[in-house]
Amino acid sequence: MAKLYAYRKIYIENNQNEFVKGIFNAVSAIILVIASVIATLVVVGFAFGLLPIGNKPEIQQVGTGEIFTNGTAVFSLESSSSCTLISAWIEGTNYTLSLNEPVQSGIHTYYLTFDTGSYIHPYNTYEIELTFRDGIVVLVDVYAPNS
Repeated sequence: MAKLYAYRKIYIENNQNEFVKGIFNAVSAIILVIASVIATLVVVGFAFGLLPIGNKPEIQQVGTGEIFTNGTAVFSLESSSSCTLISAWIEGTNYTLSLNEPVQSGIHTYYLTFDTGSYIHPYNTYEIELTFRDGIVVLVDVYAPNS
């Protein structure tokens, strides 16, 4: 009888050890799955631009710009750091420019000339959408004075 009790005690202890090992393995697997999901979300966030990779400059218009009937727009921008202007579009039109215009930090005045024909009319306000290389889009208001 003592022999049977000893075998049963060993059997129970082994099963308890297996149970503890199973719990430990399950917890380890859950931690690995959670870490993998977090890593995937971070990679997808960077890939789709949902998470910032670095410091993007802050860019804003200073005052109101002007646009003349010959298509030349003059406006001032304030930028927190250097960047590159890659395109400009007069909203609501087909008038676009492809650019590679450096924008310096600080406040500076910029001149863009669109081939607008006779589209620009005095006393109207137009919006120009500026797109920068790092994905920033800034809307600039320009007023057409009487020439």
